[in-house]
Amino acid sequence: MEHDQQSPAVACSLDASDFGRRVSRWQALAAQADPRLSRTDRGLRVSFAGEPGVGDELAELAALERDCCAFATWSVSEDGGRLVLDVSAVDDEGVLSVQAMFAELGSLGQ
Repeated sequence: MEHDQQSPAVACSLDASDFGRRVSRWQALAAQADPRLSRTDRGLRVSFAGEPGVGDELAELAALERDCCAFATWSVSEDGGRLVLDVSAVDDEGVLSVQAMFAELGSLGQ
């Protein structure tokens, strides 16, 4: 199936203040939950330790990201006691943007 022209633009709709608060929340989650990042063909996967409160915060952050970064798909699941965030995009620009979003949380595996 080809992309239609209705695909969301690769952009974040947050203003600078909201963006700063969102980054702080991701950093706090990372500090608490031992993130492990890996690239996927269409974006990235980040797994977090299943510590108390991590699941709720991760689910809330993923829901918020769906609103402000609609060009990507955000899903949360569980795998072996870890909580997994899968983020993917349809086009190459979106894939690179998704991978760049989380680069500061840890080293991306190839």
